Amino acid sequence: QSPRGTRDWFGEDIIICDKIISSIVEVFKRHGAAAIDTPVFELLNPTISGQDKFPICRLADQGGEPTALRYSLRDSFVRWSQLKNIGSGKIYQVGKEYRRVTDEFGRSVAEERMTCHFSCGASDYLLAEAEMLRVTMEVLDGLELGAYSIKINHSAILEGIMQVCQVPRMLWQNLAKVINSLSKTSWDEVYLEMTTDLELGKAIVDEIGDYVVKTGGKHLLYDLLLDEELAKNVGFSEGISLMKNLFDLLETFEVMPKIAFDLSLAHPNFSELGFMWEVVTLPLSVKSGGKTIESTKIASGANYYTWSGYLHNAFSQFVGIEFELEEIFKIIQARVPADQVPEAAVDAYVMAIGEGFLKERMQAEFSYKEVPEPTYQFAAAQKSGAPFAVVLSEGEIKQGKVKIKEVSSPYKPGLDVDIGDVGLELAQMIKERKEGVSDKKDADTEEEEEGGEDGNYRERVNRVRAQGGTVEMEGVNVEMDFARIKIKDAEIEFEGAKFDMKKVKIDIRGSKEK
Repeated sequence: QSPRGTRDWFGEDIIICDKIISSIVEVFKRHGAAAIDTPVFELLNPTISGQDKFPICRLADQGGEPTALRYSLRDSFVRWSQLKNIGSGKIYQVGKEYRRVTDEFGRSVAEERMTCHFSCGASDYLLAEAEMLRVTMEVLDGLELGAYSIKINHSAILEGIMQVCQVPRMLWQNLAKVINSLSKTSWDEVYLEMTTDLELGKAIVDEIGDYVVKTGGKHLLYDLLLDEELAKNVGFSEGISLMKNLFDLLETFEVMPKIAFDLSLAHPNFSELGFMWEVVTLPLSVKSGGKTIESTKIASGANYYTWSGYLHNAFSQFVGIEFELEEIFKIIQARVPADQVPEAAVDAYVMAIGEGFLKERMQAEFSYKEVPEPTYQFAAAQKSGAPFAVVLSEGEIKQGKVKIKEVSSPYKPGLDVDIGDVGLELAQMIKERKEGVSDKKDADTEEEEEGGEDGNYRERVNRVRAQGGTVEMEGVNVEMDFARIKIKDAEIEFEGAKFDMKKVKIDIRGSKEK
């Protein structure tokens, strides 16, 4: 088995994961980003204050150099950008992070997480922040995860609230951590933690609560400015001004409908940050499994003003975001049935009828059996995910032709194609199939509606099952090509029916006729 805190990726899991990564990277490249790859472990500077409390995974021996497994892709980016003296540009990296967690038995174990980091250098007039949020929206829309919200706040606004509420500065870091937990816990629990653990007075906690429960859009900016005490705070006013400028840019980028200005969004190290954002999905009902996917945090980022990392003293000012690939994977996996995920990315499967044609089949994806049965080959083609099959038979080969079939319809005649045109024909069919996938549901619906008007019903389905129910059809013409009908312990009545059957084999055993 794999070690605690890790997992193996294979089959449909890796197919889904690859599609997630390729979809995200496509957006990054569209915005001019370049890829980097950094070591999975980094040099460790033991002089960093409080490092002994970080849940990092130290390596026992690395030639005398203190090292630790990569805690965050941000750390690697900061070290790399300082080494290369790069202060601008757009960079992304897909990789794994490692940190220590406590398992259900109270043991400290290393946990592996797959993430995707995107960074760009800070810019004038918040242009980098605005494009970062535009990139975030494009990534999430491309993944089709359902409804989501991009929560945003600014450290100056949070700091201003703490100053107005007279929170001792020594408690700011811990208070920010408690406030941020509002997304997962109730206000009553947060209230208890503030008064008990942080020993804040109830009057202070009540005042903090009046602010941090607020969320909204651009209108919340103006509501907060009406608060005289907050408006007097210089830092708070600067934060509100920056937020307004960013919202103006986000309207130009058409991102504002996804934005939620949330005063409960905080970070323990918020004093090192500027803008902070976090992406959460909204609860989603899954039809196939009959369950609900809870709201999940799938990405987070910030404008890092004085970020020095957890492992070393490298410093960089940048705007960045990290996508939690495993959380995204869980959502997509729950929505896509396992039997609809191919094991490999194959466009066409070559098979033979009769003689093996082994050498000919070896030119593409094929069965390892020398003379495989047709049913076995179609099953293998379906498992591979290939939409089309190129069928070789001795008679057609002599005529210089092969047959192309849809793997999902093995009993249909297929299309006879000249051997020299197979590549062009397949390419066209694959292109048409990819273009038609997004429109398939609409087309099926229209066809169904038309069938109700003219008395015909045509639909491609994999299986129809009626159990304990009644199926009534009046004035309907049902067409079934290469269908298999299995009726068990059923009573069938036909009145005024007409049957037109050609090349039909009927096998009736011990049935009751009425």
